[in-house]
Amino acid sequence: MEARDTPVSTIKWLNEQTKAREQVWLLALFRFMLKYIEKQGSVELDEDGLIRREAWLDIEQMLHYQLLHDKKTVEVHLYRLFQHVSLLEGWIHLSNNELKITDKGTLFLTKREPEQLTKILHYFFPRS
Repeated sequence: MEARDTPVSTIKWLNEQTKAREQVWLLALFRFMLKYIEKQGSVELDEDGLIRREAWLDIEQMLHYQLLHDKKTVEVHLYRLFQHVSLLEGWIHLSNNELKITDKGTLFLTKREPEQLTKILHYFFPRS
């Protein structure tokens, strides 16, 4: 069977499955970052003003991801975006070179996953 013989509905279904997995992956990583900050009480920032590499490596290890590998945190745009969105939304607070979760961040973690996903996807795909 060649690609041109594949029914359009099958291709559409496969695309939807891939998209759903990517969104779940994105939300899982985002939520875990907030839960990590909540559990630690606070997380120190590096010289670039970003969550320290060691914290991200802990998060990656627990979720079996490997975005950092041999990179600095500043090189992983997704992690910079997570921190930026969390600060904009008021889910974390910066004080004395440390990030702490806020009551608003704790409330966000209690919301249903579709609502959380809609909120963070807005930053990836803003309405025009």
